[in-house]
Amino acid sequence: MLTLAEQYIEEINQTTKGAALLHGDLHHENILYSMHKGWLAIDPKGVIGDEYYDTVSFLINKLEGKSNQRYVLRYRVKRLSELLQLEEKRLLKAAVALSTLYACWAQEDGVPEWKQTYQCTIWFSEFLAELLK
Repeated sequence: MLTLAEQYIEEINQTTKGAALLHGDLHHENILYSMHKGWLAIDPKGVIGDEYYDTVSFLINKLEGKSNQRYVLRYRVKRLSELLQLEEKRLLKAAVALSTLYACWAQEDGVPEWKQTYQCTIWFSEFLAELLK
């Protein structure tokens, strides 16, 4: 997976339409609704990169407790691709790349959830293989 992650990061970086300012930690707990301002993204990290990278945290977050996590993850990929008009293949490559990185960080920090994150990496890879058939 490390080799694939490296390959996909290189491919995405070489084909990006341009670096964008990203939130850097966009997931369920960092998206709030305000009666006065509507939907807000809080706690931005302010990083630069391809726009596809900003969706990966959201995809893998809040899967615990779901009865069919693989299905939920697949559904999220499909819906975000449709709603945000993102190329699904590119989104899956970004997801493999960043979820691999997240799993490595978590494992390095001794966080037991690294296994769940790595499982997402495997599923993203399977979804991509299915798409490429």
